[in-house]
Amino acid sequence: MPATSQTFPRLPPGGRPAEADWGAARGRMMLDPSVAYLNAGSAGPLSHTVFDCVTGFRRHLAEEPIDFLLRRVPPLLWAAREQLAAHVGGDPPL
Repeated sequence: MPATSQTFPRLPPGGRPAEADWGAARGRMMLDPSVAYLNAGSAGPLSHTVFDCVTGFRRHLAEEPIDFLLRRVPPLLWAAREQLAAHVGGDPPL
């Protein structure tokens, strides 16, 4: 099963690091380094980490659909609810 998350440093108050390391950020993306991708509103390139995680989920779904849908997905959804609720300062919906 793919890794569930990767820890990225939080931004300081104000929302922008003092000296952004954009080269490192670009290096994590699956985008040709010569491309300047400016649309981040609706669709964008994936990081290698996200691509690997999603590919693992797709592989598990293809190999064992019932196990994935009935046993694996419900706890993943609950964990996502809890993490989102903690991030926004709320309680996860029941």
